[in-house]
Amino acid sequence: MEDVMQRFRSGKIQNTVVVATVAIFTLTFLALPGISCRQKINETDKVTVDHINEMCGWLRDYRVEKMYFPESWDQLMYWKGEELPVNVYTGQPMIALESQEFDPDISPGNFFYARVFDHDGNVINYQVIVYGERGEVWRMQHSNRFAPK
Repeated sequence: MEDVMQRFRSGKIQNTVVVATVAIFTLTFLALPGISCRQKINETDKVTVDHINEMCGWLRDYRVEKMYFPESWDQLMYWKGEELPVNVYTGQPMIALESQEFDPDISPGNFFYARVFDHDGNVINYQVIVYGERGEVWRMQHSNRFAPK
């Protein structure tokens, strides 16, 4: 113990601790961008996400009023009396895609909606996936604490 205290007073341990702390801090910030699972959302895709996020609020309101999720996104739009927003990539109304597979020709600026079923065929949840220029940029899933795990 006496040896450790002498080394600490002389500054050898202090220097080692400082160097190690700086090294860990630097490596962490260099490695984090490579570890990230989500791609950065550009401003164009953010507009799409904002539109869908607002409509997901309508989806929750629909569920409260009707006690179930709509079969299709068109059913939600009819209930709300709204049109789909404009797709920022095409200038046409957004499309609720039939497949969650990304297709670079039609997916950017559009979304996929599906109800989630339990093993008995009951609707317990919903999922919305928003697509940007290079693939999925946002995923929303309603949280149902009573759904089976």
